[in-house]
Amino acid sequence: MKNKKVVVGAVVLGIGYLVKEMKTRKKLKELEKDVATIEQSMEVFADTHNDLANLTVKEFEHIEQSLGGVMDDVDMMDTHMYEIDAMCADFTDEFASVYDHISDLAHNQE
Repeated sequence: MKNKKVVVGAVVLGIGYLVKEMKTRKKLKELEKDVATIEQSMEVFADTHNDLANLTVKEFEHIEQSLGGVMDDVDMMDTHMYEIDAMCADFTDEFASVYDHISDLAHNQE
């Protein structure tokens, strides 16, 4: 009788251990599945981040090129403004000498 109780106890204990082991393995598989899903999401996130970073770099390069063109235009306009100023100064000097000459002629005729 005592042996029968020991055997029944051992069987119950063994069944309990097997049930616990099955639940643990089921949870482990669920966790592995969740980890795989998270890893996949992280890959998508990383790819999206890299795409955004590359797009930002390209946009900055485009802006830098545009600004370089604008700076070249400003330099060219600045050069033209100096040329125009020099031409106006020459014209003003020429006009002043012609005006003085005409004034002298007018005074001499009087």
